[in-house]
Amino acid sequence: MEVFDITVVGGGIIGLSCAYTLAKNGLKCILIEQSTFGGRCSSASLGALWPSSPLRLSAYTEAHWESLRIFPEMAKELEETSGMKINYQRCGSLKLLTHPSQHKNALLEAEESTKHPNAPDMKLLTEKELADLEPNVVPSPLGALYCPSAASVDTSALLEALIAACRISGVTLREKCTALKILRDGDKISGVYTAKGEIRCEKVVLCCGSWTSNMDPYINRFATITPVKGQACILEGKHPLVRSIVRMKSSYIMQRGDSLVCIGSSTEPDSGFDEKPTGDVQKKILENAIAFCPKLKSYSTKAHLAGLRPRSRDRKPYIGKISEIDGLYIAAGHYKTGFSMMPFTATYLSELITSGNSEKLAPFTVSRKVKGWEK
Repeated sequence: MEVFDITVVGGGIIGLSCAYTLAKNGLKCILIEQSTFGGRCSSASLGALWPSSPLRLSAYTEAHWESLRIFPEMAKELEETSGMKINYQRCGSLKLLTHPSQHKNALLEAEESTKHPNAPDMKLLTEKELADLEPNVVPSPLGALYCPSAASVDTSALLEALIAACRISGVTLREKCTALKILRDGDKISGVYTAKGEIRCEKVVLCCGSWTSNMDPYINRFATITPVKGQACILEGKHPLVRSIVRMKSSYIMQRGDSLVCIGSSTEPDSGFDEKPTGDVQKKILENAIAFCPKLKSYSTKAHLAGLRPRSRDRKPYIGKISEIDGLYIAAGHYKTGFSMMPFTATYLSELITSGNSEKLAPFTVSRKVKGWEK
């Protein structure tokens, strides 16, 4: 039987970053993963980091903005700790405007972004300005909404850097190790029973993504998380195609390096736990992207990705303490913002666990009131 201060269950982007930050702050930590580290949903993410709209101002919006602001600092730290490059870069994002209602909404977004001190800068580009910035994109007479602070990161490189940083910081890493049961002594955590034996600890963090609700009956009652399949493609060409993350409706394209273009993405809420990519969805993703970037027709498919995004009832993550069980914490339900919310989640959950400060995490508690499903 092994003894640790804390066990982190789930080795995706959230579990890896939490384990690294907890170990950095002095806790003896073990990270267990039923599959492989950085696999499943995390491996299917493309790494587009654009901010939430100021028209949906809330505590979550503010947290998302803060997470994106501290991302460069954490990226630099991980590169220095691991000795690896993660290819974080500010590239900006463009939302193409194809309908008068979209243009009206974009005007409001740009105006609202000037009213909040923490809001990212947003501005409207004319058709000519859009064409000058992105000559390979079909020009829109209504222009585009431009956010210069949006960024991208190589997700594979970031995950590898986090795995290395965990090792260097003293995290015990154990993959292909399924957590079967959370152990309790009354209302206190006493450990985790796994397929490879028992782990004793006084604290447990659940970062199991779409599988989190299955870990404990209490979690399933109060923090219901359901899987939503998302599919994406990576194409390969001879030359760089776009400078920015270019978005139109639910589709977007993003350059990775000189030859790869990432294309996302589908949203499939009725997929259950089916993680397999499908040809019909891949075809639709490509058609949607080619509609506003025709040169993609000449590109070849390098990868077809699929993963299960963990969605809570209100589309916001659960981050914090499970108050009814002493020593049990959760960081799950990030849906489409796992990578962009990674710095905020790891920083403030570690702060809560090590010092008891939970002010920043108040909007993300399991006990928050949810008014039905949000779209």
